[in-house]
Amino acid sequence: MKTPHKNSVSGNMAPGVLLIPLVLAAWAVSGAQAATREGDYAMVGAGALTCRTYMLASTEERTFAETWWAGYMSAMNRVTDDTYDLLGDYEVADFNAYLDDYCRDNPSVLFGLAVHDAIEAFYPERIR
Repeated sequence: MKTPHKNSVSGNMAPGVLLIPLVLAAWAVSGAQAATREGDYAMVGAGALTCRTYMLASTEERTFAETWWAGYMSAMNRVTDDTYDLLGDYEVADFNAYLDDYCRDNPSVLFGLAVHDAIEAFYPERIR
């Protein structure tokens, strides 16, 4: 098996060709939308439940849903530019109260979309 030499460029390969994999990798992890061309994507776990289901959930089921949104928010913290913590100076109880109000007013909305809308509402107060 042939291995490339350190700091060498093949005489048949344009120098810019070596940058293509780096550019593609950077694009893949950039802020591009990760969904189908139509904007569809799979919502899994508690995010796939309706707000109505969340509002009628037992304490144990609510804990599961709240753990789900904490993971979702952690991922959003990671991929949102200029952001350390989307919850800002608010407490978990504040976010749960927002979700309760939102889901009470929008029972047919998926819980995951409710969480995302809540994150957008909290966004201006995020910690950078």
